[in-house]
Amino acid sequence: MRTPIIPILNDTVEINLEIQLTASQQHVLSMANQWIAVEDCSAFAITGAENSGKKTVVRHIAQVLAEHGKSLVYLSPNARIANKYKVFGFPDVQSIYSWLYASRPSKLEKDKACYDVSVTLPDVKREVLVFLDAHLLGDDKFETETTRYGSGFLFQDMISALQDNGQLLPKMLLVGDSFQLTRGRIQRSLLSGEVFREKNILFNAYSLSEQISSGELSDYQLQLVSALSNKSFVRLPEVGGNDITRVISGEQTDEIGRALVAWPKHTAFLCAQNMDAFKINRGIRARYLNTRNMHSLVVGDIVDIHNRTVGLQDDVIDTKWVNSGTFGRVISVASDIETKTVLLKGREAGTVLHFAVATIEFESMGIVTVRYIPEYLSAETPALSADQLIALNIIAREEATEKLQDQKYQLEIAKESLPEAEYKQLSYEYQKQLADHIMSSSYFNAARLRFAYAMTVHRAQGYSGWTQLYVDTSCCHDNANYSTDSYFRWLYTATCCSNQKIGLLKYPNLSPISNASWHCVPKKIGIIAVKQRLYLEPSNLVDELEQLPVGFDTSNSIYAKLYTTIQSLLVDSDWKIQDVIQGRSYQQVYELVAGDGEVVTVQFSYNGKGEITIQSVRSSADVFKETVLSLLSTKPHVQSSSLEEAIRELTNYLNQIGWQAVLIEEKSQYKAYVTLVGSRGYIKLD
Repeated sequence: MRTPIIPILNDTVEINLEIQLTASQQHVLSMANQWIAVEDCSAFAITGAENSGKKTVVRHIAQVLAEHGKSLVYLSPNARIANKYKVFGFPDVQSIYSWLYASRPSKLEKDKACYDVSVTLPDVKREVLVFLDAHLLGDDKFETETTRYGSGFLFQDMISALQDNGQLLPKMLLVGDSFQLTRGRIQRSLLSGEVFREKNILFNAYSLSEQISSGELSDYQLQLVSALSNKSFVRLPEVGGNDITRVISGEQTDEIGRALVAWPKHTAFLCAQNMDAFKINRGIRARYLNTRNMHSLVVGDIVDIHNRTVGLQDDVIDTKWVNSGTFGRVISVASDIETKTVLLKGREAGTVLHFAVATIEFESMGIVTVRYIPEYLSAETPALSADQLIALNIIAREEATEKLQDQKYQLEIAKESLPEAEYKQLSYEYQKQLADHIMSSSYFNAARLRFAYAMTVHRAQGYSGWTQLYVDTSCCHDNANYSTDSYFRWLYTATCCSNQKIGLLKYPNLSPISNASWHCVPKKIGIIAVKQRLYLEPSNLVDELEQLPVGFDTSNSIYAKLYTTIQSLLVDSDWKIQDVIQGRSYQQVYELVAGDGEVVTVQFSYNGKGEITIQSVRSSADVFKETVLSLLSTKPHVQSSSLEEAIRELTNYLNQIGWQAVLIEEKSQYKAYVTLVGSRGYIKLD
């Protein structure tokens, strides 16, 4: 099959579709074909973990849509993720915010620059909206310290805009990872479908359940995904290998530190909370940049910007805006720090803000000079106080008023000399100019910079290009309990930030018995008699009856199970069943014969619970007795899966210190007796 050239958004992208698809990929594509064929405004979601082939399926769907005369409009949660998908070969991916909202704010409201909805409505008959990384899109209210988009409710704004003037809704394709952390509540995530159903929009979701690649990292992630799917948080995957390793605190310190301060940024350290990241950033800078001052930048610092900020340029036309989430390396730092004090109404003391200037080389942006706020940089958590935010607005307003003082003077003259209508128009234009100056002010948009050697998993989410990650796994973002959906989801999300190597620090021990309570006071001391248990193989009673010899007693179903179990145990040996003596109360006697005619008699006993014990073995020589006992050795069949796992964990643990299980007696789905033998005798555990 030749590689097709698929038209998308008046551009072309080469897509290699010669990859062998998994069964789940084929099923999702089949469902997608049906979805495409129906002319409606439904939403179709494709979910799947890392390495499940989501991008491959989207490329196939793009081909099918192209054959139907449709093209795809690719939308992502932000500009950074849009650039990530462009690297993957997806054309013209744009941030959903730049697609849905105006490029410039229209007004100031409650000290926030407000961006109005301003979208070119898609051609419903020709275009399909594709939401990439849709697990990071939701309908919880979102606004920053200085910015609000529309109403703050992304999905509500989008649907209202698409329905404008009776416009029909386009088809919508959502692609995302339902196992990662979401932005806001999981229930309000676009992938959950609830927000679509509330708008009476047909929503169907299909999951890619198979991995298309293997390796240490993929195998590790698969175990986390399995736990999240089954809601079973009793075991963390084993760690050991080359790609995903356990890092001991205090070891590899210099290796990690040098990698974190290197540029371009290929290594990151991820934490659960901002305070943890702050401590690591402080330590890294002290050791490798020779500075303990967290209040200002030094040359070589690597930073992450938390807001969209404006560059300081001599020519306004050449002004550059740097997007949130962009990493940069400090090239130079101005020595002067500007101090501004604002006395707010009702406050006894003034609110003080400092402003510094640095020239930074930003990824994919080049070199930009920005004004930044040292208080934000040095805070343990990334936030400004309410008073500081108000003061920023006042500072920017004063700056704008000074720039427009001539216009303000003309407006005051016009108030006395012009008709009221003309004056109101001039006043409106002045207020608009004033708001524009405030919203583009380098003070109002002063960079909220953070040191970027360590950061939270939430902040790192969406990155995939780091070649080496170090993760502090001692807790997750909202609790220190490892046996939770939150912890497993958080840890899995962290692993998705790199496709190469991950080092785990403070990796917890979590297994079904890692938090067991051990009560070591003996309940009873005495002789423990152990007889070998024969565990019956689960099978179908109809099949068992067909294997029985003529005249076999079937009054008790256990007879047939015992016969077929012994027959299966001997099938590959030189032994076979010669005779069965039945009729004894709670006993069955089997004569087994070898190829050379040697006969061994085995007496089995059973109880009302269906437990089979090998009571005795009679033979002419011990060697034949041992051979038969070896052939009749069976593994326990525990009915309760939870109990079976607990027993397995217990015996594996005790095996390491010299104890071997010789008898397991299941009493209920919550209780079992385990008898073990060691160098000093037997012990029976309840």
